[in-house]
Amino acid sequence: MKIFVMLTVMIGLALLSSATPLEKRRFGQEHSKFVEPLYQKMRDSAVNTEYSARIGNLSGEAVNALLAAKPACRQQLVADHLIFFAKKMGADKSIPDGKKKEKILISVARKYRTAERNTNQDGKPSFLCGRKPFFKELNGIVQSQDPAATTKPGTPKDAFNLDEDYDPLGVLADIKAASNNKGKKSSKNPKKKKPKKPKCKTGNRAADNPLGGVQMPFIKKKSNGTFKVKKIIFNDLDVAHNRQCAIQHNACADSFNRDKNPKIPNVCACDKQQVVCNNGPPVFAK
Repeated sequence: MKIFVMLTVMIGLALLSSATPLEKRRFGQEHSKFVEPLYQKMRDSAVNTEYSARIGNLSGEAVNALLAAKPACRQQLVADHLIFFAKKMGADKSIPDGKKKEKILISVARKYRTAERNTNQDGKPSFLCGRKPFFKELNGIVQSQDPAATTKPGTPKDAFNLDEDYDPLGVLADIKAASNNKGKKSSKNPKKKKPKKPKCKTGNRAADNPLGGVQMPFIKKKSNGTFKVKKIIFNDLDVAHNRQCAIQHNACADSFNRDKNPKIPNVCACDKQQVVCNNGPPVFAK
């Protein structure tokens, strides 16, 4: 019996030694000595203000954004959120040292943006974000990389990594409105480019008769089988179609709220049109 047990153990050890070693991951960066103090500084910056709870939530989002499974743009978006609230505190006259808090939190956001992210393989660089930040204070800043990395980081521009719908605190629309990184306007009254209308009926009433003249972006089918809506690439046609309808809906609501479009009775009409769009076929560029 003892001989049998010994043979079993020896065979097991032999199998383990001959097995392919597990790939090492680059992890633990979300709690590095560099970044841990920054989380506390985030929370400290908003103590005794109405922004304390939200910035506290963002400090938790900041931790998660450094995980390998998160989108490439998540870290940048968290930093954008921090700068947004920093500016809110700076403009809030009820906070005696609001300007000081603004300066501190913007500095923290910039440092946080340089923090290294985890990767699923030791020596592999983490992806860079494929779009510019909302606030120019973050221009030119990217995360640090594993010193052992021997290849250049990629910059994916798929919907997952661009992470355009990330809105943990429900302030994304306000951040877009407050953005100071939109680029220079070519003139005081630039002409708006209207999307080209399909030459024939598409079968989707939201495209054939767009509410208030607000047309949807058309889907471009790429030679590799993917689908492009504006600058975003999708692998799945249904997802691209949903995005197409969502963009039209948002533009419709903006036209009603901002431009006071007389042909749009209310935002509910935009909601109904989105349902019509989703129920209809996808509309491709001609």
